[in-house]
Amino acid sequence: YELKNPGLKERHWEELTRIIGPSVDMKMQVSLKTLLENNIMDHKEDIVEISDLATREMSLETHLNKMKNEWGKIAFEITPYKNTESYILQHADPVWELLDEHLVKTMGLLSSPYNKFLEKDL
Repeated sequence: YELKNPGLKERHWEELTRIIGPSVDMKMQVSLKTLLENNIMDHKEDIVEISDLATREMSLETHLNKMKNEWGKIAFEITPYKNTESYILQHADPVWELLDEHLVKTMGLLSSPYNKFLEKDL
């Protein structure tokens, strides 16, 4: 089951291939017989560890994507300020509330030990 984890990305498969060898490849369909013949069970702990990491990273990625999608729905309403080239943001309370909420969530993502792959996005 661990090798069928939907959270396994190319970087995880590269690590699995490095540890286990070329008998495991994300692009291949390998039979259980082939895996057993290649002593896959000798690497069970590594597989479980990488799969667990992939699951945790996928959770962080899901939270980040949800925050990005929420900002995509925000429409900023602005009005000109007097006779200047400046503008005033109208009805800003929902924007500030979402910003505050996402700052807290982002701090949580930053404090996660599983965020290494997300550092460029945070």
